[in-house]
Amino acid sequence: MLVGRFNLYNIMAAAGAGVALGLPLESIKEGLEHHGQVPGRLERVENALGVTVLVDYAHTGDALENVLLTMTELKKVESSPSLVVVATGTRANVRSWARLPDATAI
Repeated sequence: MLVGRFNLYNIMAAAGAGVALGLPLESIKEGLEHHGQVPGRLERVENALGVTVLVDYAHTGDALENVLLTMTELKKVESSPSLVVVATGTRANVRSWARLPDATAI
């Protein structure tokens, strides 16, 4: 299941593009229903600890802000403790933080 408003916005944009291209509504619906998790975008990690674990490769200030906003919203509806792991890019290292200069402002 996709989590977060940014994923909802992406789904709406994809559906709108499909409509604009003249795709049948049933095809758009089926495509959206069969879409899975996007690796590294608030990807839920199954575990036996009773904890919600999400991984995100936020690589911009906007992406990081959206992750934190989503976590705030999830906290209101999820009963289990939550942990989000954020890494900038596909490899978390010191140099990757240079791509996220506004992270400290968030």
